[in-house]
Amino acid sequence: MTERTQAQQIGFAYEFDTGYPTAAAAAAARDEATFARAVTAYRFWYPTISVDAMFRGNRAIGIHANETMGIASTGPRQIGFTANSDTRSGPTSTRLSTRCGR
Repeated sequence: MTERTQAQQIGFAYEFDTGYPTAAAAAAARDEATFARAVTAYRFWYPTISVDAMFRGNRAIGIHANETMGIASTGPRQIGFTANSDTRSGPTSTRLSTRCGR
């Protein structure tokens, strides 16, 4: 078997020369690894960033942690992940540390 055939059998489409990946194959592998890390980071941190954006938006309209609570009365016109007209939602944030300033 040639090296290229062996590499293809284990699922790699990279070209090898004398047992080592070519410069183009190494660059492609780095690019694919970088993309995979970026997707993993995005999927891991998206909920955190989303919640932080909601907290910032709440503060901008006067809903402050441990002080006030908003009421989301949804209907057919509102769009949300789990919003429906039968359930009322109350977005708020809770500050667990007294060291955090407003």
